Amino acid sequence: QARIDPDLTDDDLFIQSVIIPGARQQAESRSGSAIRPARYRQVCGSFPHHGAALAITHGSVIAVEGMSYALPHQPGLRASINPASFEVTVIDRETIVAPIDGKWPHAGRSPRAVEITYTAGIEPAEFSDRYPSVKIWILMAAAWAYAQREMFLLQTRGAGYQELPSDYMQTLLDPLRVPPRW
Repeated sequence: QARIDPDLTDDDLFIQSVIIPGARQQAESRSGSAIRPARYRQVCGSFPHHGAALAITHGSVIAVEGMSYALPHQPGLRASINPASFEVTVIDRETIVAPIDGKWPHAGRSPRAVEITYTAGIEPAEFSDRYPSVKIWILMAAAWAYAQREMFLLQTRGAGYQELPSDYMQTLLDPLRVPPRW
């Protein structure tokens, strides 16, 4: 995709360890979906009210491995939720978890009151067949990042430099971005 001469191998490690993972991570950040299979932990301050469904942060969820919650009035103690007591459903690419009996247990007060452990991502063998346009996007982003290694480009017509597109630059920071609190 980047049209690199196969005899030039000096940048192979850089391409494999920085460029390709960076393009994949940017695709994950922009889409909200996990691409490379991995294990995740989502924490919530509480269960949704009135037994409402809880949305999983990432798309492409493979399995919900477990859920636990802080026990009320017992700081530091947690209880696991029996997997048979909740249902995992995918609706319009979003994975939601809902209690089968219509109510969640009462959790203690804590920023980590509820924890969900799950795996998400797309198996590499299935990726190209299921999402060819995403693969093309990642390849194009990787080729572009390989060709543009600085934050500024020399303008081809005119004098001076031009900053790389802001939407590209900003999404590179998304994995570390803390949402505004105010």
